[in-house]
Amino acid sequence: MTPSLNPAHRYLIILALGLLGSMGGTSDAGAQTPPVSGLSTWRLYLDPGHSQRENMGIYNYSEAEKVLYVSNQMRELFRTYTDIDTVYASRTNGSQLVSLTQRTDHANSLGADWYHSIHSDAGPPSANSTLLLWGQGGNGVEKTPKGGQQMSAHMIDILTAGMRIGTRGSYGDCSFYRTCNPNSGSPYLSVNRRSTMASELSEAGFHTSPEQNPRNMNPEWKRLEAHALFWSILRYHKLSWPSPKIITGFVKDAELGTLINGAEVIGGGRTYVTDTWASRFSAYTTDPDLLSNGFYWLEDVAGDPVTVTYTAPGYHSETRQVTLDDDFFTFEDVTLLSKTPPTVAIEPAQGATHRVDDIIYLRFSRPMNRESVITGLQLEPAFDYTVLWVDQGRTLQIRPKGMLAQTSYTLTLPETVKGLAGDLLDGNSDGIGGDGLSITFTTGSADVTAPNIATSIPSLYAQGIGLTAPISLVLTEPVDPDQLGSLLKLSAPGQPDVPFTMQFVPGEEPIVVLHPTEALVPQTWYTATIDPGLQDGAGNVTTSVVGVSFRTAAADEQSQLIDPLDLSSASDWWAPQQSGSTTGIVTDSTARTFQQDHFIPTWGDGAMAVQYGFDQGTTLPLIRLYLGGGAPRATIFSRIGALSAWVLGDGSGTKLRFAVDDNYPATAGSNHEVSPWTVIDWKGWRRVSWDLVTGETGSWIGDGSLDGQLRFDSFQLSRSDGGQRFGEIVIDALSLVYPSTNTARHDAPIDGLPLGLAVYPNPVRSRLTIEVTGATRFEGGTLSLIDMTGRTVWTTQHAPGDHPLISVQTTGLASGLYLVSYQSPTRTLRRPVTIIAP
Repeated sequence: MTPSLNPAHRYLIILALGLLGSMGGTSDAGAQTPPVSGLSTWRLYLDPGHSQRENMGIYNYSEAEKVLYVSNQMRELFRTYTDIDTVYASRTNGSQLVSLTQRTDHANSLGADWYHSIHSDAGPPSANSTLLLWGQGGNGVEKTPKGGQQMSAHMIDILTAGMRIGTRGSYGDCSFYRTCNPNSGSPYLSVNRRSTMASELSEAGFHTSPEQNPRNMNPEWKRLEAHALFWSILRYHKLSWPSPKIITGFVKDAELGTLINGAEVIGGGRTYVTDTWASRFSAYTTDPDLLSNGFYWLEDVAGDPVTVTYTAPGYHSETRQVTLDDDFFTFEDVTLLSKTPPTVAIEPAQGATHRVDDIIYLRFSRPMNRESVITGLQLEPAFDYTVLWVDQGRTLQIRPKGMLAQTSYTLTLPETVKGLAGDLLDGNSDGIGGDGLSITFTTGSADVTAPNIATSIPSLYAQGIGLTAPISLVLTEPVDPDQLGSLLKLSAPGQPDVPFTMQFVPGEEPIVVLHPTEALVPQTWYTATIDPGLQDGAGNVTTSVVGVSFRTAAADEQSQLIDPLDLSSASDWWAPQQSGSTTGIVTDSTARTFQQDHFIPTWGDGAMAVQYGFDQGTTLPLIRLYLGGGAPRATIFSRIGALSAWVLGDGSGTKLRFAVDDNYPATAGSNHEVSPWTVIDWKGWRRVSWDLVTGETGSWIGDGSLDGQLRFDSFQLSRSDGGQRFGEIVIDALSLVYPSTNTARHDAPIDGLPLGLAVYPNPVRSRLTIEVTGATRFEGGTLSLIDMTGRTVWTTQHAPGDHPLISVQTTGLASGLYLVSYQSPTRTLRRPVTIIAP
């Protein structure tokens, strides 16, 4: 009887037989001797990562498709130009589905000499760089057999130079992922850990990059990457390669800097036309204007130097004499000058109504000869204005001073206005230059209202405000921040003005934030004021003091900082696109950065800014900001106090929640718990908290219960019904917060419910006194002492009547932070206490 094979073994045998028959690198009988010799006893295993269309990148082109083509091109290069013994591959077409285990098991069974894994990276749209990862054990030592580290050192330089982008460098995989365990000799990455030969993994740019992925779609771009990897391996073996005779580069618009589709490049007996929507991009988008890469490739060119001619529809041609690089790509970028005459769009449009203090925009299609525009511009009736050129000379802002309300104005640009290249203005947009443009608009009612405070945090007459909390004032209209800063004050009756730093968040309703540089006095009324004299763009000036009054708390709550979320935290947090849980986003509009414009100085010198864009058609979008490493990741806590962060809200209605690993060190997905959602319906800084003592949870992938030790997992954002699709929030000072310590005894009775809970001494070494204070009659309740794991170590019940004054023996309890809790039918009071074991 023939023994049965499981599907994985059957796959490996079939693939091995196919590859041994089709991928041998030795030359055929009678063929010419390859120009590079020295690999006749060497066997290479290529692993194009993933399968089919996995790891979809931006614009619907996947990492798996890209790396497969690179692998096949590398095989061709080795077989054509070297005497290599054999080149194996984990897959050779886009229909195969190969697991990680199958890849390494296959390579091991063949006894290959080297394992090279080909990948591209993922992250925010602004990120694009190369990376090499070699097998490194948890003890920091390179895996055996060695070689991956040396190969990576060659490959990172050649690959980066070929891709012409930045690099993150070459790293041992456990160092890069910060998971080195001195007791472990195993590399972090599966392909490095499971393969029994020297190995490494290359990342050639980001498939989530709007710049990189249109290049990845081009077959010759992938051949460029294959060449770079091929040469890197030859250099590792100390082998030289013949002159590649390759001229390549990008064709761009000289004025706009945009990449040109359909540019024809001719030189050295070769012709190449850059990709177009019809030739390439129609497979990935229905928008013919969305994608471009401007990439060209002339291989095996004749002559040196080479005469190369560049032409494109609607552009002046360019001819270059190009001298070839002997052992690398010859990069020759070119810019072409457009023949298209400039057009202009004007805001306000013809017949529109315009605010008297709003900017007038002239948006030209091409950079302009600024003198011709300023000289020719006519505005009737005349008024004073200033001008500002932006967007590299394509946009002129006219900032009015003294336009009249409810008045008709005419703006005229004559036919003498011209672009930077001398092309005359195409005022009627018929494709022919040499005609001007005139529009008429009417101003509306004059703005007669001076700036004011729309909302604030804290709100008017709020009480219990933290002693160092930021004060956010949201204004009704834009103002000059420098003038505003000179009029701001923070004061209390009979006390000197409080020093503070000011941060300004611009916008239609700008936010000014006062950060006190010294703690405020407890239980005191303060007022943040703007003195008279604040002026808006229409010249309206405040004539009286405006402000917000609030009362401080008796004491600040105690806190334990988990992460300051400043620049020091940047490498610890994943970008939203790096988490597989992130879904339903507009990737170009979604990113996390660490900035120093808006933050709370008490906690550090920066904060995490989160830009978000939610896809219109997704019902339940989710952005996961995952804490991937560093000291904050190692912070373990229990259900004492509250998980807290400060959030600079944008009033968008976006939802925010916390996620934690529950039952740590068990880290299964089913142990992930989340807080209830908080809707960001405010502007300014507000603290968002999750009370871990009550343990209320939201719904995600856990069981909805906080059961054990906790570790922070992520911030998560989503869109609420009616919420904005796009916006930005800032998050600062991820902390654990505990109620303020109350060490004083309050003997004076106060009618009503219990108002205080006193614990003393604090810290305590042997005996703790607990007292409920502040009411003429005690209503009864439960007093408890809870440790950091959430376990109740002592409790007692008291009936209504006299105030309890209780002495608790703490000898025998471990040193650490504990929580004293008082629970009555109408109130919960908590106070932290530190126990020091004798």
